[in-house]
Amino acid sequence: MTRDRLFRFVHVTGHACWWIFVVATLWPETTRYGWTAYGVSEAPRRYADYQPSDGFCMATPVAGLAFLVLIIAATVEAAAVGRLIPGLVTVFVPFTAAIVIWSVAPGGCGGHTDTAVFPALAIVLLAVAAREIWARAFAPHPSS
Repeated sequence: MTRDRLFRFVHVTGHACWWIFVVATLWPETTRYGWTAYGVSEAPRRYADYQPSDGFCMATPVAGLAFLVLIIAATVEAAAVGRLIPGLVTVFVPFTAAIVIWSVAPGGCGGHTDTAVFPALAIVLLAVAAREIWARAFAPHPSS
């Protein structure tokens, strides 16, 4: 596999894992504000038996796995570029943005239930913007 192909593969993998991480981290919060078809207490009886009652959140391991693959992809992407400082920033930006999102996500996987929704939303959007701006505008490419 050539360096350009490797870079493209890990770049696309990083983008996909980034969005899987963001959605899986914020997913448990959707039930708190009624964004699903049925909340826990409003589900018809025929569906109530299928709702998890032990507090397990499937999104947590999915978010963790996506985060791990994201960091591995960023590291391989940085190595494919072959420049130290831009490579370190390529790993640091998504890592920091993901940690910020995970820490402010109200309820669910983030663990905070007292975080106000709109400040958390603003912080999540800023973290997403920081990662996307770096990845799309400033991140080095093998040909640059």
